Amino acid sequence: MLNEKLYLFLWWWFLLVAIFSIIDLFYWLAALFLPGSSASFIRRYLSARHTNTAQPINEYAVRTFVSRNLRIDGVLILRVMSTNVGDLMTTYVIEKLWDTYNPSPPPTAPFKGTIGDETHALIDTDNGGISRLPPDYEENPLRKHE
Repeated sequence: MLNEKLYLFLWWWFLLVAIFSIIDLFYWLAALFLPGSSASFIRRYLSARHTNTAQPINEYAVRTFVSRNLRIDGVLILRVMSTNVGDLMTTYVIEKLWDTYNPSPPPTAPFKGTIGDETHALIDTDNGGISRLPPDYEENPLRKHE
């Protein structure tokens, strides 16, 4: 008699777990394959970054970022990451991916910057970075010896 009740309980329990698993499967499929859901997911995390700046988020750039770079599998990984790790870490990862995809242009050269009491010329190097030059730097060091 006890075995029958345990069997009946387990049968209903497995049926309930199967129903919830099927509902969850449809939720994930809808979240991945509906046209605007992936872009809106990424845009929500990018908007946290752009709240402090006046620069708006370009809708076309977000859609191309999702369709060309992340694709369905990248969005799936980021969704699972946001579920398991949290929003703060997911925002950080999405920001780094966005910066890799959409790098900001390097500053134009030359311009002056101040560090403490010294004035340094900042110039654009070949690799797109900024190099700090000493205050007594001359454009052509060979002229110094002439």
